[in-house]
Amino acid sequence: MHRANALLSFALTVSFAAAATLSSCRTSQQEARRANAARVGSGNVASAHEVDSLLMVEDKLIEVIDSMTNLVGADHERIRALEQQVQMLEGRTMGTPVPPNDPPPSIQPSYSQPPYTPPPVPSVTAPTSLQERYSAALQLYNSNEFESALTAFQSLEKDDPHGAYAGNYKYWEGECDYAEHDYNMALQAFGAVVESYPNSTKAAAAQFKLGECYERLHIPQSAHAAYERVLADYPNSEFRARAQARLKALR
Repeated sequence: MHRANALLSFALTVSFAAAATLSSCRTSQQEARRANAARVGSGNVASAHEVDSLLMVEDKLIEVIDSMTNLVGADHERIRALEQQVQMLEGRTMGTPVPPNDPPPSIQPSYSQPPYTPPPVPSVTAPTSLQERYSAALQLYNSNEFESALTAFQSLEKDDPHGAYAGNYKYWEGECDYAEHDYNMALQAFGAVVESYPNSTKAAAAQFKLGECYERLHIPQSAHAAYERVLADYPNSEFRARAQARLKALR
């Protein structure tokens, strides 16, 4: 702000100096014109014409000086106006403290919201019936949760040893062991199905799985015998074609 005031003061000084110089030039020109006019009265005609020409040039110079003087006067007025504006701004700046930046007010809803209440979690009840437990155990097996499925089938076998699905429980125990690469335990489970539940719907499947377990254990003779028994004991089962294919592969 002080720098602006200094610049304006300097501009005013220059303006005054220019105006004074122009005025001085104009006065000097006027005095010279009067002296020339006096000389014209006592000189010859040729000199009079020269003087007239000089006077015309002087008139043009005076017009130029007048125009420049007017421009300087206009600049002087603008500088004065700017000086007043600077003084006004300086007074506002120095006299009025700048308020601090307050944080914006928080926007609050115009209505009250009830507290969030999570939806009730449906209660999960363990399957109670044997059929439900059997379906849940099969779902575990299909989800590749073989250890949990094995535990579930063993629990069913214990609670329902003579039920209609007892052979199925045992068969799926063997499938869980087979999936876990425990082929010896799988052999026991599949053998128990064939021996203890010959009328089970899983008997033919258990007999075929015996052959696969022997193959995994690298006992081809026993595997061959197991597949031959599938052909002999279950000729109409869906495992007949599969047993024949395995027999050809073992030859």
